This record gives sequence, structure tokens and C-alpha cells, in this order.
Amino acid sequence: MINEQITLTADGARQSLLHWQAAGASLESWVFVNGVKLYGPLFLDTVERSVPVPLPVGECLAIEVHDLPPQGIATPIFETPTTRPILQWNPLAEAARYRLYHREGGGSERRVFDRAASDFRGLSIAIELPIELNGLGGVWHFLRVEAVDEYGNESTRLAWRCFAMEPPGLPNRIDIADGTSPGLFEITVNP
Repeated sequence: MINEQITLTADGARQSLLHWQAAGASLESWVFVNGVKLYGPLFLDTVERSVPVPLPVGECLAIEVHDLPPQGIATPIFETPTTRPILQWNPLAEAARYRLYHREGGGSERRVFDRAASDFRGLSIAIELPIELNGLGGVWHFLRVEAVDEYGNESTRLAWRCFAMEPPGLPNRIDIADGTSPGLFEITVNP
């Protein structure tokens, strides 16, 4: 919730102290100046709060203070890349074994998995890829699952292809500006 009871007191020629009272000591505070986050989350053990705010000479500032419960804050959007995906296929009654082959980019194919079909039960088979997929710079990977009969004959199937790439770096700056109506914001990510 936005805190509308804030005060500024001079603290030198180019800085002021922003004061406010949060509704509860357990709330996290976020301070925005001209739509850009200056502080946050602030974890303070008191309801009386204050922070220094730089004041450029001759400028007018829009200052907002938001006090929110910790569970109201979204976690940052960053996920660990999936470098070992789950592969799933339907079993064949005639299969004695299953083999998995992998090829990275223009490299040569190699077997990375070989297991008896009797080790698997159920309507489908799922395994975590036994190798880690390299994504540095963006790489195509080719995966092929083969069913092997009791005589050692492998089925002939097309390879699945997947593209792996390292996640992008964190942005240098995120700008938040007023949107087209109150409560809406325009967010710009600058890499």
C-alpha cells in the first residue's frame, strides 16, 4: 500500500531526509523517486522510518513510499537454466533395451544411456538426461532414443533437436515511469 504520510526535512544543500510511519514494523518499505526505485526492500524493526534522498538543485521530484507485507513481494524472475531436461517416451513391448544417443552441434554422436527395458514400468518412460547440455553461445543438441530388440537390432528414429543457450545477464537498469492511468506503470529494461 502506498504511504501518503511522508515528510522531507533538509539535510544539507543537496540532500533531504524522508520520514514516514509504516502501518506495522513487519512491513517492507520501497522508496521510488520519479518512478525509479531508490530503496527497497527496507527491512526495519520500527514503524518510524527515514532515509536520505538526494535533491538535485532546481528540480521537482515525485516521491512514493510503499509499505508491503513480505509475502506481497514477488520473487525476482530468475530461474536456473534447465541443462538436464527430462526425456519421456512410450515403451515398446518388443524392446529389450533402450539407448539414448547425443550429438552436440556438428560433433559426433555418442551413446549416453543404455538400460534394460525391464527396469521401466508404466505407460510411459521418463528419465533425466544423464549429461548436461552446453548452451554457451547457443548450441543445437540432437537426442535420439532407440529401442533394441533381443537380437541387438536398434529401431530407426529421427533425432529430437533442442536449442540450449545461457540465460541473459541481469539488466544494468530498470526504469519505472507513470503509465496511462493511476496505478499503471511503464517498465523499461535496459541491458
